[in-house]
Amino acid sequence: MACQPKNQQMGTYTPARSSDSFEQYWYSGLAEVNTYSLEQYRYGETHSGHSTLIFVTEPMSVERQVKIANASAEKSRTVMKMNATRKFNTGIYPYSVMTSAFSPVDGPAISSPLKLTNSVQEWCGQTFLQINRNRANSYRYASYSYFGSEGDEKGSWSDAYLEDGLWNQIRLEAGALPTGTIQLIPSAVYLRFAHLELRPYAAKTMMRDSTESLKVYEVRYVEVPRVVRIFFDASFPHVIRSWEEVDTKTGGITRAQLLVSDQRAYWSENGVNDRKERPSLQLPKNHQ
Repeated sequence: MACQPKNQQMGTYTPARSSDSFEQYWYSGLAEVNTYSLEQYRYGETHSGHSTLIFVTEPMSVERQVKIANASAEKSRTVMKMNATRKFNTGIYPYSVMTSAFSPVDGPAISSPLKLTNSVQEWCGQTFLQINRNRANSYRYASYSYFGSEGDEKGSWSDAYLEDGLWNQIRLEAGALPTGTIQLIPSAVYLRFAHLELRPYAAKTMMRDSTESLKVYEVRYVEVPRVVRIFFDASFPHVIRSWEEVDTKTGGITRAQLLVSDQRAYWSENGVNDRKERPSLQLPKNHQ
């Protein structure tokens, strides 16, 4: 079973999100599957595709930072896992992008991810990135790329926020999103596409009302030409309705708009006959 009830082996960690509504929604044994229409800016043009954001809670090994099947077998923490995919074509060849972020459910109001992975596949080659946070709240990373200018790299940073962790933060405790000028490691997708150095960059962040029922969280980088806006429900469970990424140098914009949001045990829908369910999630019938 992919979803697990709240882990009871949290040691000295104090649950910060223990309301009945949170537990009923996130410990229901289901994942939240969200499908978005996607307009991806790449190579100076906009390419249509689709994106999925999947959120689910599960136990993670404290030492190994991997999912464990038996939470009583070793010390573990409950994490919010986000799997974010993007599928789009550029000309004749496809892009397949996936980012996974694992943020602790227990602990401080701001939950920096314990782990983040990203992979990009397209016909030129593929790349992979893994970032892990240690107990001193610093990060180490290993990055692998077919690009000669990037190659295989390893490094570390002192504590910094991860842009890819902001999505989990919205789902866990939106009111604790960091505001003001912060050090932020940009989206792994953006860093790959722009071929930028993997490090924290200064960014100005703010949250405001978009409509009476919708909030928008904005990230405006100081050092790179990037603005990100995430629109989400003001009320729990803070479903992410849309987002946009603006290249302020070229004017290019990537946009995603929610089509369907559904809670389901998708991991059990893995048979040939289950393909008939894809249209209900507004996914292509047979592929991607």
